[in-house]
Amino acid sequence: MILDLIEPINLHATLSSGQAFRWRYKSSWFDGVIGATGIRLREISDTKIEFYCEPDKEEHFTSSLLDYLGYQYNMNEIYSSLSKDKSVAESINQYRGMRILRQDPWECMISFICSSASNIKRISKNIEAICDKFGNPISNGKNSRKAFPSPEILSEVTSEEFRKLGLGYRANYIQSAALTVSKMEKQLDSYRKESYEDCLNFLTKIDGIGDKIANCILLFSLDKPHAFPVDVWIDRVLRESYFKKPTKMSKINMRHWSQEHFGEYAGFANHYLFHSRRKNNL
Repeated sequence: MILDLIEPINLHATLSSGQAFRWRYKSSWFDGVIGATGIRLREISDTKIEFYCEPDKEEHFTSSLLDYLGYQYNMNEIYSSLSKDKSVAESINQYRGMRILRQDPWECMISFICSSASNIKRISKNIEAICDKFGNPISNGKNSRKAFPSPEILSEVTSEEFRKLGLGYRANYIQSAALTVSKMEKQLDSYRKESYEDCLNFLTKIDGIGDKIANCILLFSLDKPHAFPVDVWIDRVLRESYFKKPTKMSKINMRHWSQEHFGEYAGFANHYLFHSRRKNNL
C-alpha cells in the first residue's frame, strides 16, 4: 500500500537511530513489528512510503503507522525552534526528516532496560530473543515474527529464564518491571497525559530505571519532547561543543542545563545530536 506523507521522512535514520530495536533492513525494505502487527515498509521518496502487513489490516493500519512514526509533531516548527543552535542545525541538515517514534511504552521500557551498558546490535538481539521465546506469532504477509510479550506474560518468567537468553544482570530488572507493570491499575500509555516530572518520578521508582533510561522512555513512547537522556554520546557532545572548559557536572545536571538551553523540544535536539555524533564516530 502506498502512503503519501504530509511531511518528509528520513525512514532509514528514523528506524535505525537507536529508538526502536526490532527493525531489520534488507534490500531497501524494513521488516518490523508495531504492536501485534508485523509490517514491511520502504521509503519511495521523502514524502511517500510503501508498506505491507496482513492484507485485511492495511486499510485500518494507516493511522497506527502514522502515529508510530511521530506524525503528531510538526517538524517544521521544531526545526525552526532548534536551528538557532549551530550544532543542532548541522545535525538537522545531515539527517533532516528523522522523526521521533511514538512506541508502545511497555516494549520501550524493556528495550531501554536492556540498553544498560550495551549497544544497538546487542539490544536488538536481546529483544528479539525475548519475543521469540515468549511472544505470540504474527505475520506481515511475507515473514513470520513474534509480538512483544505483555507484562502479564513476562511477570511469570523467572530471572534465571531471562539470564538464559543472555540478558545478564538486566534479568532481575526486567522481571521487576514486569511484576510492577502487570499489577498497575492504570495503563502505561495513560502517562502520556501526565506531566514530565510526574512520569519521571514514577519511572525512576522502578528497579533498573535511572534518569537516562527514564528519559528515553519518556521521549520515545510517552509524548515528552522535553525529555533529554544523557548517555555516553550526548555526554561527549555536551563536553565537546557546549562546555568549553572541563566540567564535573553530573549527568542529571547536564540534563537540566540542556532542557533549559534547548527548550520545549530538547528531546529532538538530543536525538539529532546523538545520531550525528554516533554515526560520525563509527
